[in-house]
Amino acid sequence: MFFNSYLFILVFFPIVLIGYYSINRTGKYRLSEFFLLLMSAVFYGSFEIKSIPVIAGSILVNYAMGRILEHRQSKVWLAAGILFNVLLLGVFKYLNFVLENISGLIGGRVTLVEMIVPIGISFMTFQQISYIVDVYRNRNYGYSLMEYALYVSFFPYVISGPIVRHNELIPQLRDSGRKAFNAENFAKGLYAFILGLGKKVLIADTFAAVANAGFNNVGSLNTTSALFAVLSYSLQIYFDFSGYSDMVLGIGKMLNLDMPINFNSPYKAANILDFWKRWHISLTRFLTEYIYFPLGGNRKGTVRTYINVMCVFAVSGIWHGASWTFVIWGLLHGAASVITRMFRTKIEKMNQTACWILFFAFINFTWIFFRAATLNDAFTVIKTIVKCQFGLPPAEMTTAVLLPEIEMVLDLLGAVHPALAAMILPAAAVTVTICVLVMRNTQEKLETFKPTAAKSLLCAVLLVWCVVSFSGVTSFIYVNF
Repeated sequence: MFFNSYLFILVFFPIVLIGYYSINRTGKYRLSEFFLLLMSAVFYGSFEIKSIPVIAGSILVNYAMGRILEHRQSKVWLAAGILFNVLLLGVFKYLNFVLENISGLIGGRVTLVEMIVPIGISFMTFQQISYIVDVYRNRNYGYSLMEYALYVSFFPYVISGPIVRHNELIPQLRDSGRKAFNAENFAKGLYAFILGLGKKVLIADTFAAVANAGFNNVGSLNTTSALFAVLSYSLQIYFDFSGYSDMVLGIGKMLNLDMPINFNSPYKAANILDFWKRWHISLTRFLTEYIYFPLGGNRKGTVRTYINVMCVFAVSGIWHGASWTFVIWGLLHGAASVITRMFRTKIEKMNQTACWILFFAFINFTWIFFRAATLNDAFTVIKTIVKCQFGLPPAEMTTAVLLPEIEMVLDLLGAVHPALAAMILPAAAVTVTICVLVMRNTQEKLETFKPTAAKSLLCAVLLVWCVVSFSGVTSFIYVNF
């Protein structure tokens, strides 16, 4: 049950809103929190109900660890808590990856283990590690089991983040001033949700068709189609993650809860350091506070700082997926971060447009490893681009951006589809990229948001357009991580 589905928009979320605010009107705030926990379990179970016992067990163990650490500041218990979470994530997400690599090294056959990878386990694991570390450091939170369980499993962010800190959500849930329906917050939240839905359904999924046509047939690509496939994936993942982040922000607002900003126009960055302050902000924060700083940060000399940076990005890469493609993606970003730190003064003196072009080219290059199914596929795409064998992209790619609504208009105008389609793909890619660079993002719009008739009409049209476009519910990219 993804956000971009009939079931969520027409059934699940209306029940959540009506039930939550109805219970709050009776003053039974603890019951309303239990209602949110129950609905979060329903939401999570809609993906894979067999995973609920694993997540529930993880929550119980981590809560128990936290209570122990509240009363006893023990490094042994802290290490045990961290080890438990790392092992849990390792077994469910990385065991078969390790077995496959062992099999390759020894030249034999190793039997893989059939298991279900609980959806969102990477996000929940990092959240729970941050909790027990914070309890070890401060020891004064005193959350109830229900509060903690809701914090870990809250449906707006349980499958794809952001990685929320316990002290960002639980105090808001305890705030009685947030329990009553707030029309202004609801309007802002609905606006953000619909904008995010439009980004996902109308833009991300459209460019996904182009990217899939390329990356699923890497052997048949020429340089032109390879470049379009790479750029299309860059736009797909941007609007997929941006749309999801907007929807999380909007759902929170409609429930009078402020979700942490996780996405802040990252393609407007001029270098890789700025990019990671804007892309998946909560992940960058976690890696900085719970890995980079404990390793020594930049306090132990230049060489050690660069090693720590590479370690952090290696973790970031493997966190995204059990594949060498993700490891290489992470290491490339780590290397770029080190180089940027080394030559920061010279880079800052460069022409900003030239800096952005280099940065954007690098980001597109690294997305190849992020998207490719295998290392061989990634290197095939790169070789194809380097060969400079240009030609027309296949019709499967050029027609992918022709939404049914656009085709209907073209039919009425009597346009020649094949000729026009060849121009629409590059035009669409360039137009959308420019919009990314010049338009305000959703959280910036919310800062000055005031309901107007024009905004209401836009939201109504966009919502209807998205809903009628649900030909097949597509998952969000970060659900896979």
